[in-house]
Amino acid sequence: MGTYVMLSLVLSFIGRPRAVWKTRRWFIGILVLLSLIIISAIVWNIRQFEDKRLADQFKIRTQEAAEVFKIALKTEELIQDGVSRLFASSDKVTRDEFKSFVNWTTYNEQHIQVIEWLPRILHSERQAYEEEQKKHFGEDFFIKEIVSHKTLGPSKAYPVYFPITYLEPEADNLIARGFNPYSSVVSKKVIDKAIESGQAVARSPLKMIRDKELIDALVIYRPIYQTQTGKFSINKENNEVIGLVNVVIRVKEFVDDILKQSSQPEFLINWLDIQSGDFFYQQSEERTSRIKHYVDFELAGRHMQLQFYPTTYFMNTYSTSLASLALVCGFLITTLFTLLFLSITGRTHRISKEVTIRTQELTQATKRAQSSEQRIRDVLKQMKVTEQKLRLSDVAFNSTSEAMMITDANKYIIAVNQAFTDMTGYSYEEVIDQYPDFLISEFASHQSIRLTQELWDVMRDKGMWRGEVIISTKSAESLPTYLSVSAIYDSAQSVTNMVAVFTDMTEVKEAHAIIEQHANFDALTNLPNRRLFTDRLQQAIKRAERLGEKICLMFLDLDRFKDVNDTLGHEFGDELLRQMAFRISSCIRDMDTVARLGGDEFTIILSEFKNKAHAINVVKSLISEIEKPVEIQGQTLRLSTSIGVTFFPDDAAEPGMLIQNADRAMYAAKDMGGSAFKFYNAELAASWQARTFIINELESALSRQELIVYYQPIISLSLNHALYAEALVRWNHPVRGMIPPSDFLPQAERMGLIDKIDDYVFKRVCDDLKQWTNSGRAVPHISINRSAHNFGGQRARLDWLAYLREVSIPSELITLEITESTLMQKQSESRMLLYRLRDADIKIAVDDFGTGYSSLSYLKEMDVDYLKIDRSFIHDIDQSEDDRAIVEAITEMAKRLDIMVIAEGVETAIQAEILKNIGCHALQGFFYSKPLSKSEFEVYLRSFENG
Repeated sequence: MGTYVMLSLVLSFIGRPRAVWKTRRWFIGILVLLSLIIISAIVWNIRQFEDKRLADQFKIRTQEAAEVFKIALKTEELIQDGVSRLFASSDKVTRDEFKSFVNWTTYNEQHIQVIEWLPRILHSERQAYEEEQKKHFGEDFFIKEIVSHKTLGPSKAYPVYFPITYLEPEADNLIARGFNPYSSVVSKKVIDKAIESGQAVARSPLKMIRDKELIDALVIYRPIYQTQTGKFSINKENNEVIGLVNVVIRVKEFVDDILKQSSQPEFLINWLDIQSGDFFYQQSEERTSRIKHYVDFELAGRHMQLQFYPTTYFMNTYSTSLASLALVCGFLITTLFTLLFLSITGRTHRISKEVTIRTQELTQATKRAQSSEQRIRDVLKQMKVTEQKLRLSDVAFNSTSEAMMITDANKYIIAVNQAFTDMTGYSYEEVIDQYPDFLISEFASHQSIRLTQELWDVMRDKGMWRGEVIISTKSAESLPTYLSVSAIYDSAQSVTNMVAVFTDMTEVKEAHAIIEQHANFDALTNLPNRRLFTDRLQQAIKRAERLGEKICLMFLDLDRFKDVNDTLGHEFGDELLRQMAFRISSCIRDMDTVARLGGDEFTIILSEFKNKAHAINVVKSLISEIEKPVEIQGQTLRLSTSIGVTFFPDDAAEPGMLIQNADRAMYAAKDMGGSAFKFYNAELAASWQARTFIINELESALSRQELIVYYQPIISLSLNHALYAEALVRWNHPVRGMIPPSDFLPQAERMGLIDKIDDYVFKRVCDDLKQWTNSGRAVPHISINRSAHNFGGQRARLDWLAYLREVSIPSELITLEITESTLMQKQSESRMLLYRLRDADIKIAVDDFGTGYSSLSYLKEMDVDYLKIDRSFIHDIDQSEDDRAIVEAITEMAKRLDIMVIAEGVETAIQAEILKNIGCHALQGFFYSKPLSKSEFEVYLRSFENG
């Protein structure tokens, strides 16, 4: 075409006659120049339009992929959050529970490499931790770190470790067992950030070692904290980190699984970590492509970016030849005009007049033709634009993952996409020209609108409506969806169509239900937890206020449950709690509420009860049911319970005060010896005021050294007349005077101060022994009590053996008095401390023997020196044959085990004589001496020296 155009231009210079061609030359030159300018402008505009269309098409497709990508990443975060809440909702998560829960949550997430639990281990706990984990992983287990490229080895010593302990699945991740990511500088920085913020934090791109190969991985750390009460929590506030929940995602499989691109992908993707500048995933080096699309987003505290670049396949598929077609048409039109001009002006001069006339006519015809041609060109151009828009709309309509439905102005269906058919089961032919009321079965409970004229009125006024609806599929299944309806208007602002978009909410609803279950119910017993209990109590109070009714609130605590846990193990204790929860639930009505607040504490809300007699019947039923024998793991035992009872509105009107009153009444029942119940009353309130005074003053009393040590002699009946005494603590308050230990020691245990009191008494006894040794007088053997509470814990505690060495006191002068529950504790720290004290020649005495869970194997294993028979068996020994038989049996057993027997609470000469005849080795009680102050005991020492 260009040749024909240029040919006419060349002829204008060489054609004959020159006069005729000279006039034609300017016209042809101008025509060709203008044609080139116009054609170039048209082609350039078409190319710009094509580039913009391709860019828009590319952005639509990649934006959809990016949204799918972000939703998938959010799903991984939800999975990690679910595992974290598993820890937060349980007292202890076993390896099997962790495995079951993780396998369930990751069933469809095949790209998750592993989900891990990393407890926080101090260096002092490392050896014990490794020994414990060898029971599961084998003797080759140890805490690891990266020692060389692709190689893990034993970790160096660090103050703190976060070793991988639970990991699922284990099969493909055994190399990671025991690995301490806290040894990595990069991982340590991320973990510290997660612990500080209390939120999940992602690590920069990681090359992970698997089968001595490196794979790209994304690691997200989520901290778990421990409250001051020992419970796990995902909340950071005032809590100490106890471990981490990690999720590790194989990046390549994740991207491939999410995008599911065909063998001829339309785009290449790069996944960039903006903070480090490294790529999690890279298909293409960054190029200077005129079409590209970047999507920034944030995941677990890190800024990231998805980079999309089109492939040659995309460019070839969606590009058109409009520019080339316009170029050809332009040259064709220019050629036609040029030839037309030459034809008109090629007449001879003889007919110039006629030619002039014909030329004028032809010029007019040409103008009309040009006008018609321009109109045709405009129509064609508009048709092409409309065709492109329709094509784009059709692609978007049929390729979206959300179900779409279009109706006409009369609300009858005129179009649905493939996603609609997949979701509802209805084909295009089945729904076309149908009114859509067959589809929506109901709206969400909080939506007052209905699929009636009311909805269409809203659409007419506002142009759109959004809300949750339940749709009925062809198979009669109910499907929860999120519906968005938008109106389309014509130029006269009249509704011509309505577009409805349905989003499947099934997975969201299921995930929400699981979260609600964990948030409101106790994982062990499936009873309502504290959160749901508080809500139900508030609702019950509101209802009672409205109807003028009363509410009864009960607070139950299982007596000596801690002893069961310590002696028989936590698994045994968990099963016991489950059975107790079932028994408690069986004693109340369906309309009442039973909840587990934590540990062995349960609460009951009785609504619509008649009177206190009704409450008493329920309490007696509970006590009777709980005291029935229970058999677990082949062992039979009996438990009792202490129950506190309070009433609304008689005792309190606020939920917090009701719970507090019931708790106080429960402790009053426990002080009665257990297996009892107590109503809250004014006398109990006064008693708690006294306890509150002790709680407020006790810690200050330690710092002011108001606690003093008394000594009660222990009289030896053997030939060895060594002097023995027991150290007893008293509180000499400056205002209230001498406060007995029974008033403040139980509060000290609840406050966590008992450890400080034990250490305080030990230091005072050692100081007194040092003084008596230096004075040259007889030095007694002193028995010192150590509470079972946190017996083996050494954190922030005095090291008794180290202090003995510091003050140069012989350890054989010290006897450690412990309870039977302490002796039977299975915690490694408690056992190790007992062995250390025993190996240092400190004697061991079991206090209050006969009142707890006894085991002869523990007496033999720990090489106990003394058994102190509890005063409850001594008080009536002169009148009760049963008490005498028990004391005789204990004494005979102790003699056969080569253990000395000490009888406590000897108050009369008759009791002393009976105990001597039975064969007790030593006696202690008011019959011989009351507890003496230090100065009084020194007088006693001098009298002992003088015989």
